[in-house]
Amino acid sequence: MEPGNAAFIMFQGMKDGWFTGKGFANYINDRQCDYWNARRIINGIDRAGDIAEYALRFEAALAAACKSTDPPQPPIPSQSLDLEDQHWLARLLLALWKAVRP
Repeated sequence: MEPGNAAFIMFQGMKDGWFTGKGFANYINDRQCDYWNARRIINGIDRAGDIAEYALRFEAALAAACKSTDPPQPPIPSQSLDLEDQHWLARLLLALWKAVRP
């Protein structure tokens, strides 16, 4: 499968509940943020604790970045995302994963 198509299917499916009948809105909304049970969107609750921990770390990293008083830096040209390239999302997710891993 092409990475761009796979990413579209994964994100749209998680949003709309294509895989299990449950989508993001069932677990992450204005009343709750239940990362542990949100694992049910794709694969039941296997490794739900690990996935919830990754989500909390990622959320903390985003919050810290939003609170930074440093002005945003322009992207380094070699690191710019070419949105026409089908692999941009995979590279972005990998970079985000590396940023929040322990």
